[in-house]
Amino acid sequence: IMKVVHDLKAGFKFRIGRGHISLWYDTWVDEVPLCTQEDYVNIMDTHLIVEDIYDNGIWRWNRLATIIPNELHNQIESFTIYSLEDDLIIWGENSSRNYSSKSS
Repeated sequence: IMKVVHDLKAGFKFRIGRGHISLWYDTWVDEVPLCTQEDYVNIMDTHLIVEDIYDNGIWRWNRLATIIPNELHNQIESFTIYSLEDDLIIWGENSSRNYSSKSS
């Protein structure tokens, strides 16, 4: 397992539900945290979770002190949120959400 842990780790993704994960420091939109895609994260925003800026299907960008580039803004808005469910870590885009050696 230790030989393939890096490959396995890359296959797991967040499925955002209620949004109780870090907006900036968890890996949920892309393969790296948002903080690594931004030149500067305002200190007032470092504690934010997804739920703080996503409310009933609407992104509340005015709640951020950090200015997000348009490309990143669009990438976040295109991400699917399952707001009536819990946040989960799932196996990639596999519809069953189960790991399979065929899907790696």
